[in-house]
Parts: sequence; structure tokens; C-alpha cells
Amino acid sequence: MRHLQTDKLRAFNHIFKFSWMLLYKKAVSKVGCPVIAKDLVQDAFVVLWGRMDTLEQQRSVIALLYAILRNKIFHLYQHELVRFKYVNQTDFADNELTDSVEELFIAKELKDLIETNIKGLPLRMRMVYQLKREKGLTISEIAEDMSISEQTVRNQLHMAYTRLRGSLERYKPA
Repeated sequence: MRHLQTDKLRAFNHIFKFSWMLLYKKAVSKVGCPVIAKDLVQDAFVVLWGRMDTLEQQRSVIALLYAILRNKIFHLYQHELVRFKYVNQTDFADNELTDSVEELFIAKELKDLIETNIKGLPLRMRMVYQLKREKGLTISEIAEDMSISEQTVRNQLHMAYTRLRGSLERYKPA
């Protein structure tokens, strides 16, 4: 019996050494935070350890680990999406979120995620979005400032909002 436990540990260590960095990089690319990514990967390996007795039946351990990690990320984003909707509806000046360090951390993570996605927008779309959301300019002021039509401004804003919503929605489980 001890031999089986030693083989299980040896197999787990081999899998861990081979795939930890791959999973970590994938997690960081999805969540944008190294600390959260490490936690997600650790959780994935905890789940894998619990399934080590059934691994002979699995075709690919790496595929299983990616599936576990994907589900962990989906779960994280499901909760963050709910909090994102709450944060967007809340005026920070009128509410005291300082009561909960966790809420502040989550708000910061969501802000970072949104900023990363804004940086990924095409230049003109990003400029239109920033003039509207960050500087509070009207559509006609943006059109005049950028020497483009008001309809182009509306189209660019619509596409920016669609992309930003889509970047968060794709992590929502089916």
C-alpha cells in the first residue's frame, strides 16, 4: 500500500514540475494578477491531488488541469462580474467601501482588468472612449475635437462598450 502512495506522490510531483509554469502563465494572462493566478493554480493542483486515484482513466492530465483551471477562472469572474455591476452602480464618493478590505481589493482588480482591456482597444476607439468616460465630453465635443462625425463617435463608443462588456462576459460560465 505504501508503494502505491509513493508512486502517487512521485507522479503528482512530476506533473506539478512539468505543468505548473504553463498553468501559471495561462492564469496570469486571464486574471492579470500574479497573486490570484498562483492561488488559482494551487487550487487546481489541490483538485488534481484529490483525483490522483482516477488518473489512469484520464487521457491527458494537462487537459484535465487546464479544465480545472478554466473552471476556477470562470468561478472567479462570475463573482467579479456581479461585483463589477455593483461597483458600476455605486458612487464611491457617497458610499464607504472602506469597511471591507476585500471589497476594495476586488474593486481595484476590476479596475485593473478594465484598464487593461481599454489599453487593448484600437487607438481611435480608445481615444473616443477616454474623452467620453474620463473627460466627460459630449458626443458633439468629441466629434469636433477629433474632426470626425458624431455618428462615427457613436459607433466607436458602441464598439468600445461592446468589447469591454464582451471581455468580461466571456468568463461567465454557461
